[in-house]
Amino acid sequence: MSKSYDNQINMRDDPDRVANALRTMPTDPARQRRNDPGDPDKCPVWGLHKVYTDSALQQKLAEGCRSALLGALIAKTIGRKMLEEQALFRARAKPYEDDPGEVRRTIDAGCDERGPLPKRPCKRFVMSWERSIVSG
Repeated sequence: MSKSYDNQINMRDDPDRVANALRTMPTDPARQRRNDPGDPDKCPVWGLHKVYTDSALQQKLAEGCRSALLGALIAKTIGRKMLEEQALFRARAKPYEDDPGEVRRTIDAGCDERGPLPKRPCKRFVMSWERSIVSG
């Protein structure tokens, strides 16, 4: 997964984009066919399972991969758990996406409280942040 290839999963991505990124995510290169055994440690999806999947299911998935009983698409069902966690990020970011001026007002208030010294770095941050909002 790479930002250069535009297939990264961002914390605020919509569910369709996450599902598409997972569906097209590469798996263990040794598994050219469905019935080829694999090695979970060589599969990029396995790193996500280490974060989002409980240990009992991890063990079943690892055995299924090594014995070729489970296909890679089944292992990619991790998306539901990821989306549950991402929903919190999307919900917390929504008010600021709806009103980007609120972020600017908060930063300006913080700069005003600190006095003249940090105003310049604060202004640079605001300008950088605004560019990132515009570019997506």
